[in-house]
Amino acid sequence: MLVHRRGSTVALVPVPGRSRAAALVLAAGAIVAVIASGVFGTTSPAAATGSGTVSGRITADTLPVAHSIVELTAVGREAHACYQWCSGSQLFATTDANGRYTIKNVPRKTYTVLASAPTEDVTSTYLGGASTIEAGKRISAGGTLTGVDISLVASATLSGRVTAGDAGAQRGTVDVQLWSQYQGHWHRVTESGGYGGYATPGPASDPGRWTVGGVMPGAYKLRFAKDDGDRSGVGSTWWGGRNITEATTFTVRAGDDLNGFDATVRTATLGNVDASTLLSGPDRWAVSAAVTERGIRDGVYKSGGTVFVTSGQNYPDALSAAPAAAQQHAPLMLTATGSLPSATRAEVIKLRPTRIVVVGGTPSVSNAVWNQLHSAVPAARLSRIDGRDRYEVSRNLDNAYFPGVQAVMTMAGGRNFPDALSAATADGIDQQPLLLVDGRGTPDAATERFLDQKQVSYATVVGGQNMITDDYATELSGHSGDGGTVTPLRGTTRYDTSRLIAERSVGSASTAFLVDGQDFPDALAASALAASEGAPLITTLPTCLQHPSADALEQLGVTRVVRVGGRLSPSMAHLPICR
Repeated sequence: MLVHRRGSTVALVPVPGRSRAAALVLAAGAIVAVIASGVFGTTSPAAATGSGTVSGRITADTLPVAHSIVELTAVGREAHACYQWCSGSQLFATTDANGRYTIKNVPRKTYTVLASAPTEDVTSTYLGGASTIEAGKRISAGGTLTGVDISLVASATLSGRVTAGDAGAQRGTVDVQLWSQYQGHWHRVTESGGYGGYATPGPASDPGRWTVGGVMPGAYKLRFAKDDGDRSGVGSTWWGGRNITEATTFTVRAGDDLNGFDATVRTATLGNVDASTLLSGPDRWAVSAAVTERGIRDGVYKSGGTVFVTSGQNYPDALSAAPAAAQQHAPLMLTATGSLPSATRAEVIKLRPTRIVVVGGTPSVSNAVWNQLHSAVPAARLSRIDGRDRYEVSRNLDNAYFPGVQAVMTMAGGRNFPDALSAATADGIDQQPLLLVDGRGTPDAATERFLDQKQVSYATVVGGQNMITDDYATELSGHSGDGGTVTPLRGTTRYDTSRLIAERSVGSASTAFLVDGQDFPDALAASALAASEGAPLITTLPTCLQHPSADALEQLGVTRVVRVGGRLSPSMAHLPICR
C-alpha cells in the first residue's frame, strides 16, 4: 500500500511489484502482508445458493493484527482492471481484535486475496507472498473456505531530490510515480495522479525534496512526471534514463529506507519523437490497404489466417470488430457498401485468408461484396456477424470472440465515434471486448440480459454525458455482477478522453498511432493494427497536436509515432502543438 500525504489527505493504494523474501518486522504496530507458508485453506461443499464464506486470520510474527482489511478480487480481466484503477470490490472484511475475519456472501468464483493495514508504515500483499495480482495465489470460493491466513511485514520508504534543468521547469510541480510491470507492460501502480511524492523542482543549490512511504517489496521504475494539475510545461523524465526503456529497474525489500533517487527535469518537448512514418492514400480504402501492408511488413498479419471486412462508410460495426480482429491478429479491412474497393480486394488476395469474417448486415456490407470476396479468394470460408442494429452486432461479436463470463467490460456510446476510437484499440490490447450501448434513458432488456449473462463485475463507460448519461450508467450498475462497479472515464474533450484511455490501457509505449479525431475511416483501419502491436491510438486535430494529445505522447514515453490518414497535415511530421 503506497501512502500519499498531500496537505491533510492520506491515500492508501495497493502497489503491485515483484515479491522478494523479507524478514517479518513490526512497524509501529502495523505491517505489510506476506502469506504464511502452508495450507491456503480448507473448504466445504458450496451452499445451494452458489455463494459461501471465506475466513482466516491476519498476524504479524504470530501476533494478531486488528483492523486489517482483507479483500477478494475475482481472477481474470477483472484483476487487471483493479490492478490499474478499480476503487475496490465489495467483497471485503476487517479483522477483529484477534486478527480474524470472515467475508460472507462470496459468489462461486476464483479469487485473489489481498490483506492490508491502514497506516503509512505498512503496505499490503496478495495471497502467497506476492506483490501483484498476477503472481498472487488463488482460492476457489463458493462454499465455506477456512484457514486463509496471512502474515504481515514492514513496508519501505523512498526519497530523493528534483532539480530544475531550466528556468521554465522551476515553475512546475512534479509527481513522483512508482511503476511496475504487469503482463509485459510497465504501468503506474495507482490511478491518475500517481499517489507518489510531490516536489517543486528547484535550482541545484536548493532542489525540491520528496518522500514516498508505505512501499511494497518489489521491482520498480521511478518516473518524474508533470502533475495533472500543472500547466507550466514541465517535462517528464525517469530515474536512470530519458525514457522507460532506459530507466533503471530497482528492487525494494521489506523495511528498506532508500534515498538518492534524484532527477533533473526540464521544460517539455517532443523534439526527440520520430513521426516520419505516414500510412496514407488517396481515399479511405487506400489508407486501409496501407495499414494492412504495414501489418504484413511488421509480421503481425500473415497469409492463411483470418481477415475481417466491415463498412468504411459508417463506424459502429468496425468499432466493435477491432478488439476481435486484434485478438485474432487479423487485419480489419474497409469496404464500400455496394462493391469491394480494388485496394481492399488486392490486399485480401495477397493475404490468401482461410477465413473471411464480414461484420455487419447487408445494409452495411451487401451481398454483392460478399460475392466479390468469394470470387477473390474462393477457398476462404466466409461468415457474417450481423444483428438488427449496431448494438446487437456488438453483442454478437462479443459472444463470438469473447465467450463466457467477462468480468470486466468497456462500454461506449454507439451514436458517435470519437471516444470509442481509442477505447476499441485499448480493449484490443487488453484482449477484452468493446460493447456499444445507446447511452440514453435506461438500458434496454437485451443489454441487461447480456450483462447479466456475462456476469460483468467492473464496467467502464467511456465518454461524456452526451454519449452515456449518468442515469444510464447508474442503471448499468444494477447489472454489474456481485458487488461490482460502473466507473465513468471522461476527459474534458475527446482528445483528453483519448489520453486517459491510452495511459490506462498501456501505461507506457515506445510507439503510438496518431489519427484525426474529427473523422473515423482512417482511425478504424488503424485501430486493430495498433492493438495487435500493443500501441495506443491517440486522436488529435489534423493540423496540430491538441495539448492532451501531446501530453499523452510525452507521458507514455513514446519515441515513434505512426501517422495514419491523408487528412493529417504534412506538418504533423514535426508534431506541432496547437497554440
